[in-house]
Amino acid sequence: GMTRSQFGYRPLDTTPVKVPQGFTVTIIGAGASGLCMAAYLGAASVPFEIIERDADVGGVWLENQYPGAG
Repeated sequence: GMTRSQFGYRPLDTTPVKVPQGFTVTIIGAGASGLCMAAYLGAASVPFEIIERDADVGGVWLENQYPGAG
């Protein structure tokens, strides 16, 4: 059968990254890419904030409808 590694899957590296005191990453947008970046930064113990213009997460998938897309 197929394995996860054949699909490019690899677990998040949870090794903490040292950053300067007061350092914070600003992620612009809570779409799929912004949420993935938040997961990677969180796993690395890097402080971050997400700025999103909409009232909810989802980015382009929140704002648009794609008939037939599942």
